[in-house]
Amino acid sequence: MKKYIFVLLLLILAAGFYFASKKANLEAEVQVYSNPEYGVRLEYPNNYIAFENTVGAEGEPEFSSVFMDRASYEETVQSETAREWPPAITYEVFLNPDKLEVEEWLRTTPRSNYGLGDGEIRTISIDGRTGFVYSWSGLYEGESVAFARGNKIYIFSVSFFEKDDAIYSDFENILQSLEFVEGSGAVAKNLTKERGLIQGKWVSSEDSKYEIEFIDNRFEERYEGMAEEDGGWKFLTDFSKESDGAVPAFDIGPNDLFLKLSRPEGDYYYKVFELTESSLVINYLESGSTLEFVRP
Repeated sequence: MKKYIFVLLLLILAAGFYFASKKANLEAEVQVYSNPEYGVRLEYPNNYIAFENTVGAEGEPEFSSVFMDRASYEETVQSETAREWPPAITYEVFLNPDKLEVEEWLRTTPRSNYGLGDGEIRTISIDGRTGFVYSWSGLYEGESVAFARGNKIYIFSVSFFEKDDAIYSDFENILQSLEFVEGSGAVAKNLTKERGLIQGKWVSSEDSKYEIEFIDNRFEERYEGMAEEDGGWKFLTDFSKESDGAVPAFDIGPNDLFLKLSRPEGDYYYKVFELTESSLVINYLESGSTLEFVRP
């Protein structure tokens, strides 16, 4: 009898170690997204890319954020032929000036996609707030959760082929991590478009052996396919606060965009002359030398 009890204890300990290890691995495999302006914080998978967009047109959200599998995103943007965007997870913020009840707002707002579903709504509680869940069908199958917050409606959505798809479980995990926090009120210049455009691999126009790849908030430099350097990067709209007294080689305007590359030996600052889906032109502030890149 003691033997069986001992074996049972071992199994319980092993199971506890397994689930603790699994939880630790999951925690290490997520990134944190935080938007102080709209008071949203959540965790999303490490293999996803996140980018934001400000719309504001009538009937459209005033703000949206997209979370997409990085491999699917890169395959789409690098495709030589036009193609539909792959399934994604989004959250959108809509104005609700009349402060309609969520269900009424959903039924009277076409952009909610509520009209593309079966009309059923159920409620869930997330971070102490009531969310209204509904399904819809379009290019993909979809599910959304809507929340009221002041004079705004927040809608978190996922598109998928089947509910067995990994993206659906990723959506559920994102919702579980969702926190509504108090916004700071600070409205920074929105660089969502630029952050999305720069992602991926670029090849030097002058030397095709040199390439740089931007992956989320990090970059990797390679020459002849061999790793040279890597580090962090970010866009700046005010060079003066990070210049360390360096004197740029040319005049700087108030609306200029800068790129900061943090290499192991120090920080390098560039002025962005051009950034499109197929072209990246930056100018090194210290020397004034221009670097031009294209997509491979």
